[in-house]
Amino acid sequence: MSKEIDRRKGLTLMEMVVTMAIAAVVLTITLTIYNMWWKSYNNLSEKAVIEREMTSAMEIIVKELRLAKDVQNENSNLEDLELESGEAAFGIEEKRIGYKVNDRISYLTDPVVDTLLFTTEENNKNFLEIRIANSKYGIVLTSKVKLLNVVEISEGSSSAISFLGADKFF
Repeated sequence: MSKEIDRRKGLTLMEMVVTMAIAAVVLTITLTIYNMWWKSYNNLSEKAVIEREMTSAMEIIVKELRLAKDVQNENSNLEDLELESGEAAFGIEEKRIGYKVNDRISYLTDPVVDTLLFTTEENNKNFLEIRIANSKYGIVLTSKVKLLNVVEISEGSSSAISFLGADKFF
């Protein structure tokens, strides 16, 4: 009597374990790479949004100050500034750039700004340098504005500036 061995085609238990181990390693590597890519994408996306907000705020500040009259550096918080009729001010309040007019503050950015600095130099008193910075992402925006309706502004730096708005013709 001869023993007949059943030779059906299939995989052994050891082959299945090795295959599953290789699949698990490949899947782990793939998910790790995907996770790194996703974090990088979110980080860059957040940086782009912050930079866009800061750029938009810079454009508004430059537009208003270029034609402003009676520009003055202020050394107090935006909230504490006492403005006269027709005056407005820009400043930083709770890490947001604010625009104050008629004792009301409108915020131009979310709380992402670490530095807002208005600087005038001794030799260019009708030029104003504006610096906006976010230290977390290393974003620094700088713009130099020629004050067209101002002969000179006091020398120095401040985190707030008040001005008399230009007359609107339309």
